[in-house]
Amino acid sequence: MSDISITLLLCLGGQFWLVRGAWRGFKRKYWEEPLQKYVDYLGVFIGIPLFVITVLGFLKSICC
Repeated sequence: MSDISITLLLCLGGQFWLVRGAWRGFKRKYWEEPLQKYVDYLGVFIGIPLFVITVLGFLKSICC
């Protein structure tokens, strides 16, 4: 495994953790402050496509 693969693997772990937290807040739909609502929405709708792009980059770094 190259250095870039290890770096992308660490990025996947961090992104998964952040998207999971945003998804929980999104499903809960109980926000103490209005800003939390927008942070959860941004985390889900921007975080998931970035996660997919990182997965594809990781798979490309392993194969080539």
